[in-house]
Amino acid sequence: MNREPEPRRKPEPGPEESPAPTAPTARDFLQRSSGVSRAERERLLDAEREARSEVQRLQERIGIYESLVRSARSLSSILDLEELLVAILREVVGLARVDRGFLLLADDQGVLRINSGYDAKEGTIEPASDAAISRTLATEAFAENRRRTMDDREKYRWQESIQSLQLQTIDCIPPRTRKGPIGVLYLDSKRPDSLPHLAEGAILEAYSSHAAVAIENARLHQQVVEARRGLERENRDLRRALPGARGVAEILGQSRAIEEMRHRIGQLQEVDSPVLILGESGVGKDLVARAIHAGSQRSARQMMVIECTSVPRDLMESELFGHRRGAFTGALQDKQGLLEAADGGTLFLNEIGDLPGALQGKLLQALEYQEF
Repeated sequence: MNREPEPRRKPEPGPEESPAPTAPTARDFLQRSSGVSRAERERLLDAEREARSEVQRLQERIGIYESLVRSARSLSSILDLEELLVAILREVVGLARVDRGFLLLADDQGVLRINSGYDAKEGTIEPASDAAISRTLATEAFAENRRRTMDDREKYRWQESIQSLQLQTIDCIPPRTRKGPIGVLYLDSKRPDSLPHLAEGAILEAYSSHAAVAIENARLHQQVVEARRGLERENRDLRRALPGARGVAEILGQSRAIEEMRHRIGQLQEVDSPVLILGESGVGKDLVARAIHAGSQRSARQMMVIECTSVPRDLMESELFGHRRGAFTGALQDKQGLLEAADGGTLFLNEIGDLPGALQGKLLQALEYQEF
């Protein structure tokens, strides 16, 4: 007796196949409940809307804090003061969603001066002493060392700058260091929707503190660089004060032309660029080249001299730029060129005018772009 096969049962979903349960909303609960009054329904829906709004606000706040952390990291890596001030304003204008931002830094007498400006649409604003801002509010924020906003419209509405720009929001935060405020971070906007974002005063003050530290670091770096340059100049001047240290001891003569040449050599010792020395054979062009090298910043490295007329033309390019092993017949090993060997020092090419025109073009390109 044949039995009919039993119909296959659809396999029940395992634990991994079960759909993830979703949290029921207040609306779902109300649809399933029939014994809830209308007033209770409205209260539940209002509570849900408030909860969703609060979650959204917290998410926006988290995003702002993340932007604050990223901005602080990027600011700490900028040591050029002008570049740093623009970066500070660009970041904070986007963070606070305002129209404009200015950095007013105090000078040695404590007077606030606009050092940098930034517009959300136009970009960098050239600093100007007559920029239309509320200087009264900025001065009060700096003097009182606390954040000041345009919350008292009656007090500030008479200001011409506010009336002409139709400003709806002004926020002044003094960047502080351990020594006190160093200036004022000034923000303004024509849009009233900037107000909720500017209400995040703690975030802006934290950003302002990061900016103050970054500004101080950039200033210290600038002072170190200037001090090092001053020491280099002083060291060079002291070396030149010694007999023959200027490198002109071997250049004899008391004529006006010789004195003028010595003066010109002193000027050339201050620059770091190629120098062309012209003159007839035998006038001492090599002495002038050695004098320039001896008094320059390159004097600590060697001076290399090559007589362009004594090297065969077909080998001159290899002498200047070097070559790789096997580049041509007879190139048995890598060879460093004189341009690379003299890096940091001086390379004197005597009678450079005798070089082939094509090679002079390559040499000119190497001098212009500092690479070959």
